Amino acid sequence: MNKDDKLLKIVSNDVKHSIEELSIVTPTVYATLFSELAKKNNLEIEDETNLSKELLNLECSKLTHLQEQTTRNAKELSESAKKAITAIKEKDENLLHHVLEETQALRKEIEALKISVYQDELTHTFNRKWLHDNYLDEEENFKEDGILAIIDLNYFK
Repeated sequence: MNKDDKLLKIVSNDVKHSIEELSIVTPTVYATLFSELAKKNNLEIEDETNLSKELLNLECSKLTHLQEQTTRNAKELSESAKKAITAIKEKDENLLHHVLEETQALRKEIEALKISVYQDELTHTFNRKWLHDNYLDEEENFKEDGILAIIDLNYFK
């Protein structure tokens, strides 16, 4: 990711945060906010239409890749489970060892996918989805009284 791509991501995130507080966002409002924040960050946008298409294609290809990889992993996990059941029933040590190796390799791939879902590309910090999925979505977490503070740092570079 080059410097302009990083700046573009920062500006895009800033615009997203700015419009969260607005009840209505028209294309003109969005464009105005984007232009102001781009200027503030010394980001020059020359060919906005092609840039938008390029960014949209990049995001779509990431999502497609994530979906394809998840589908492959689910199929592999299903096949490994079938093999494991067969190996246990037939007490086949070789097949069971093979299933163990497949499962370990699959686990590594799943961990890599988790990182792509849960980490911010720019800062490599965990995102809100990670916090929600790992701590806020489970009933056993945060049963005691207390405070959870989430700080959103604008212009964090």
